[in-house]
Amino acid sequence: MALCRICKEKKIITKADVYLKHYRLPLCKKHFKEWFLKRLKGTIEKFDMFKESVAVGVSGGMDSMTLWQALTELGYKVYGIHINLGIPGASEKAYEKVSKFAEEKGLDLHVVNLKDEVGATLPEIVKLRKRPACAVCGQIKRALLNKYAKRFNVEAVATGHHLDDEAATLLANILTWNLPLLKRKHPVLPSRDGFVKKVKPLVRFTKADIKAWVDLEGIDYVKGECPLSTGASLKKWTALLEEIEKAFPQTKFKFLFQYWEIIQPIFREHLEIPEDEFKIVPCKYCGEPAVIYNEDEEPICTICKLRELVNQSLEVSSN
Repeated sequence: MALCRICKEKKIITKADVYLKHYRLPLCKKHFKEWFLKRLKGTIEKFDMFKESVAVGVSGGMDSMTLWQALTELGYKVYGIHINLGIPGASEKAYEKVSKFAEEKGLDLHVVNLKDEVGATLPEIVKLRKRPACAVCGQIKRALLNKYAKRFNVEAVATGHHLDDEAATLLANILTWNLPLLKRKHPVLPSRDGFVKKVKPLVRFTKADIKAWVDLEGIDYVKGECPLSTGASLKKWTALLEEIEKAFPQTKFKFLFQYWEIIQPIFREHLEIPEDEFKIVPCKYCGEPAVIYNEDEEPICTICKLRELVNQSLEVSSN
């Protein structure tokens, strides 16, 4: 029987409830929670993410539910934003779990319905856009989280991306030599041109750490993959990195954090990376940030473009 290391140091015999294999650390529930919250607080302070207020994109998965609860327990003013994407079966289940969790824990929840915003659900938009569902979904979530975070006047928008996610993305960007993304790759993206600061407070936690939190806290989260994410490339990079991690423990952590501490500063100082070939200007309809690639292009934000696309489709189908 493994004993909690911290209890053992205090001459108290307590069975460990979780074993953090990356740190070879057995802990009881009490000391695991203390460890988790201290590490989360330290990450926020280390990267100067925010001081008091933050909006969290809450999908219903274990990462965002954990982040939402933990930040609230640390005493921050946290606004949970749940975007109902209108995916049959999946969205109803996600909303049910998120709303129940908010009620049980007394968390601040705000629900945004995609259909109310643009007149269509995500599956309908994917058919119109003819692009991978994950790419379309990511654009929509970023735009809506930014829009509503500004309404709450928060310092930052936080997402539940963890160490495994970020290491896998970094590996993909290095092996494809995506220099602009490598230059920007960081747990904090500063605010600019109408975009709120974006942060990733769980970046020092593995998926296993987060799974331990939800299990010990008894969180009822959405399990399984999104039905629209079939073939998503990030899954393959994650699986590849996981195989390396099994053979060489701590690889993911060293790979990601040594990149930020050693390699990225060299990239930024010595490598000539092309500047962004676009401008960010206010949308002509709503004032939200719009990306344009030339001066002749009309400044229309992601959400307003989708609304136009949906309206055009409805006009065509009615004729």
